[in-house]
Amino acid sequence: RGSDGSNNKVFLRFGCSKPGDFSVGLTMEKNAGEKLLWDPENNQFGPDFLSGHIQLKDKGRLTNLILGDFQTQFGQGLVLGGPFGLGKGSETITTTRRANIGLLPYTSGTERGYFRGVASTIALTQRLFITTFYSTVRRDATTSTDGGLPIITSLPLTGLHRNDIELQGRGLVRETDYGGIVNFQSEKLDAGMIFYGIHFNGEIERETTLLQSGFTGNTGHNQSGFINYRTNNFTFFSEVAGSHSGGIAAIAGVLGSLSHSLDVSIVYRRYDTNYQCFHASAFSENSSPKNVRGFYWGWKYSLSRRLTIQGYADLFRFPWLAFRRYAPTSGHEWLARLNWQPQKKLHVYLQMREESKSRNVADEQPLYTLDKGIKRNYALDVRREINTNWKFRSRAQYSTYSIAGKKSDGLALVQDVSFSKGRFQLSARYALFETMDFDNRQYVYENDVWMAFSLPAYYGRGVRRYVVLEYKFNKSLSIWIRYAVSRYTDRDEIGSGLETVQGNSRNDIKLQALFRF
Repeated sequence: RGSDGSNNKVFLRFGCSKPGDFSVGLTMEKNAGEKLLWDPENNQFGPDFLSGHIQLKDKGRLTNLILGDFQTQFGQGLVLGGPFGLGKGSETITTTRRANIGLLPYTSGTERGYFRGVASTIALTQRLFITTFYSTVRRDATTSTDGGLPIITSLPLTGLHRNDIELQGRGLVRETDYGGIVNFQSEKLDAGMIFYGIHFNGEIERETTLLQSGFTGNTGHNQSGFINYRTNNFTFFSEVAGSHSGGIAAIAGVLGSLSHSLDVSIVYRRYDTNYQCFHASAFSENSSPKNVRGFYWGWKYSLSRRLTIQGYADLFRFPWLAFRRYAPTSGHEWLARLNWQPQKKLHVYLQMREESKSRNVADEQPLYTLDKGIKRNYALDVRREINTNWKFRSRAQYSTYSIAGKKSDGLALVQDVSFSKGRFQLSARYALFETMDFDNRQYVYENDVWMAFSLPAYYGRGVRRYVVLEYKFNKSLSIWIRYAVSRYTDRDEIGSGLETVQGNSRNDIKLQALFRF
């Protein structure tokens, strides 16, 4: 803890809303290592990050108006997707389709993926809507000058400003976004067209290599059309988008029930290597919808009221080079899960997943060679509710990774317990883990304070423990306390750079209070 409190993280959120009427919110965040400063010249007014919004809903033909920070989600996310999107997982049906949500206030402390300005949706008729938005926001950047516009060499996404180097890039460039969406909605049909433009007050330049196909210049635009159609037990969804670079991205799929016991989902996507969009968040094998073609099939079958099986198979191909993959390649992924609930208070599932992707392998020769890397994951999870007060959950995870004739593995054993009585709630965990390398890191979701989440990677050899306490004093006041500690037996130093911790243990404590007026 620094004498000025700079090593503490501070997060404050205020919100007041009435569903279907209005919403007002303010979010303030200071990450650990950042300072509280009043420096108008550098656009800092106390905490490092400030976010706020005012929203009005359903005021005559004005169905939605947001002033301040907002996010957009239209179509299947090829142009305007929310900052967070679910990908492939144990929910094999519904996560393949993006909901056409529209405009939403931005209330997160994540310092990326949002717009800042004004956005509105107007009902031209009962079924036809038009949405427009304009945003201007400062972004972190690494820049240089060459007598004209600033040259942008990178756009960091961490949102961290803890030292002089990170502060030098804070809010260096201004990003201006604008767009319009025409949307027709009926009982069965949801269709529309999207136009989106982006402009920077500097020139983005990238080194010309075979791997580089990203955005360059200072202006770009995207257009797309989307159609969603519902009939009986099926929903069809699609979107086709283009970018100023000439790249095309397309996705189409269907999900529905073939019988009262069988649900299926099928998705095809084709994303060109030169497709570019800054605010896309679509169903994709990569972090952005580009350089992949794939076919996904998911299913869920109920053998009985107590026993279900579900899974997916995904075949994909990368038609061009990418990071750590210096040749066109193909791969696959599949998952199978068995859910068993013999009693109302006992739930067991067994899950297996395999992923096959090629990547570069070091060689004595100057040229890289590629080999298939195969990752296999296994999980056994048992949840037991003893009574209304006590709940237990036991979980075992094991993984292997094979490439170029070498094989490694990783293991995590987790025990959770939760207790609730009256206004008091407690949840705790004790976990043991051992992994041979980073490819076998184990991810296990952790309980956290209200409106926060934790999904750390268990990597190396050690023990992870945490406890979360919640107490509701009354309808207006609730508090949370969370203490977590990781202790390693294979190292004397944790982390790197500014996050380095001397010793073999790392502690984390969170205090949170919620006031309702």
